[in-house]
Amino acid sequence: MNATKYKPSKTFSTLTLVLITLTFSKLSHAGDWYKDFQMERVELYSPTFESNITFYKTQAKLNSPSLTLIHGVGGSAADFRKLIKQLSQDYQLFIPDLPGYGNSKSTKNTYLPSKYAQALSEVMPSLVKSNNIVIGHSMGGNISVQLSLNHPELAQKLILIDAAGFINKFSYSQYLANNYAVNNAQLTDKEAPLLKGLINTINKYIPDPTKVLLSDVGREYLLGNNSTYISAISVLDENLTKLMRKPAPPTHIIWGGKDMVMPVQVIQLLSYLLKTQSIDIYETAGHSPQKEFPIQVANSIHNFIQSGVKNPKSIDKIVIHDKNIIINCDNNQNADVLNNAVYLKVTIKNCQLKNTINNLSATQLIAENSNITLTNLNLDSPNDFSFVSLESDLNIWGGTLKGLSVGYIEDSNIEIHGADIYTKNTFVITNVPTTINVSLTRAHQGNRSFSWHGIVSVGL
Repeated sequence: MNATKYKPSKTFSTLTLVLITLTFSKLSHAGDWYKDFQMERVELYSPTFESNITFYKTQAKLNSPSLTLIHGVGGSAADFRKLIKQLSQDYQLFIPDLPGYGNSKSTKNTYLPSKYAQALSEVMPSLVKSNNIVIGHSMGGNISVQLSLNHPELAQKLILIDAAGFINKFSYSQYLANNYAVNNAQLTDKEAPLLKGLINTINKYIPDPTKVLLSDVGREYLLGNNSTYISAISVLDENLTKLMRKPAPPTHIIWGGKDMVMPVQVIQLLSYLLKTQSIDIYETAGHSPQKEFPIQVANSIHNFIQSGVKNPKSIDKIVIHDKNIIINCDNNQNADVLNNAVYLKVTIKNCQLKNTINNLSATQLIAENSNITLTNLNLDSPNDFSFVSLESDLNIWGGTLKGLSVGYIEDSNIEIHGADIYTKNTFVITNVPTTINVSLTRAHQGNRSFSWHGIVSVGL
């Protein structure tokens, strides 16, 4: 058994970057579409991009907030066309073409979410109302989070629609390849994990080209200053672990239940970190529910704005069980009893769970020969491991893990996204050298803290 050696991996395949770019890529909209809605075109200068940003605004509405809607990779302000008629009845809308898209030309090719957030913070104060609400789709959701957390004066509330770029690029490559293959190659449940293993192998042996591609030379000569290519890669390259611990405005999440671009589990990561007030999932929608269900999405936005924040999102009643529990799926025991529950030691054996376990708290979790996904997991074992994983796949989305050591891993695959972990001893102990896959996770060891976002090597 060996103590943790924590360092981010620098492996990420070119194949993955191609998949990501193809997934996000689509044609930008320009032209005069906004005239169909009697909108006014406004241009404001951004020092960050050394050029103007084009906004389209509707007529002012007295005694109501303004809404700023931010589009994603490969899109433009026109991505929100189906929402304009309904939302403009109650709010004044400000919808930008991000630099490099639509009618916003740019002399700079730094099409990064952080740069977009910085540029918007430069121009929005002279445009929007003091009670402005920020709405972001896909990469626009990532930009909206950065804008809202760094400049709270510009975002009274925050609304995210299938927001992108919060899980690390290595993990995202697995989800993307798996979703693409399952839907296009029609892989079976048994075959899909083999693809995940193949992507792991590819990423281990092919160097990560991201830094080269996003360098000054790479953006110009390898990516041809193409805003879609640069944004698609960079939205997954920024590490927001520290930022996501800042106080967030009241937040509402909208998501497509069949989103093949961003896994639906990201909702739980964002909900935990941003202390989200409410969530709406459209089970049959894909990555752009505002296009597929515009009336429903507009109503969801309006209802959240009007509801106030005195009543945070409701969750199922938590049931406290002052006992240990063993779930052995070979004995047909049902893991559903772990949802919204508090136990002492929880042991899960021989379970290949398709359903997620939600809101479980325990002193310790032991997984044996199992495949488990948990959201908002809270473990507290001050004198032992918070979790033990033996020949298992353990996926944790949001929560707090506390232990003398956080975990013991033996022949297992571990993913931890959007969690806070605390230990007095080593972080992880393993039987052989291995890696764990982490995103937006804050690790605390005594008086030291680390941002974990990527692949962390543990063991020898």
